[in-house]
Amino acid sequence: MVCASCGYAYYGKAITPGAARGRPRDYAYYRCCGNDAGRFGGQRACWNAQVRTDRLDEAVWREVERVLRDPARITAEYRRRLDEARQRGADNPDFAAAEAQLAKLRRGMGRLIDSYAEGLIERTEFEPRSAGFRQRIGGWQAQLKAMRDEAALHTTLSLVIGRLEDFARRVHDRVAEANWDTRRELIRLLVKQVEIGRDDVNIVFRVDPAPPPLDPRQPN
Repeated sequence: MVCASCGYAYYGKAITPGAARGRPRDYAYYRCCGNDAGRFGGQRACWNAQVRTDRLDEAVWREVERVLRDPARITAEYRRRLDEARQRGADNPDFAAAEAQLAKLRRGMGRLIDSYAEGLIERTEFEPRSAGFRQRIGGWQAQLKAMRDEAALHTTLSLVIGRLEDFARRVHDRVAEANWDTRRELIRLLVKQVEIGRDDVNIVFRVDPAPPPLDPRQPN
């Protein structure tokens, strides 16, 4: 669990006897580390609110349960991100054209360095021209990386979808009556992190090509 405001982790904090006011409580609180002034020289780093453990645990589990009952929700989000990546790269050239342009720029940079080393151009001319080459080379390298990332995303998409749906089928019968140990295991397998904001909570799922299997010895 992380704080969406400051990025520090949340941790469990029991209710003190004074705060309980004599009434037994069956929950505690999750609190942002940034709230602890003692960690930061006497001054808080964050003012994000603490959250009741029972309410947050239940909310996270319900979201995991919905995903396991309808894994298409995750695959739909995965496809949406892939479509966004395609749209962002719609004006980009193909791999061959991008690599050719990058190679051309690197050759030009090499010739510029040779000219400077041979004394054919002055430093005042070399430095701005070399900075321009570096900027353009960096831009094309970033474009190539984005295209490679999109290709890798597309390659793993069908594998992710198939594995997630298979995983959901295998645990389907265990979801309805899952005890806390089983819920915790499923949450750890599927949730990357829980981001706690001032007004909302965002659950980030861990969408791996091959989710690890549940321990068959784990009780339902």
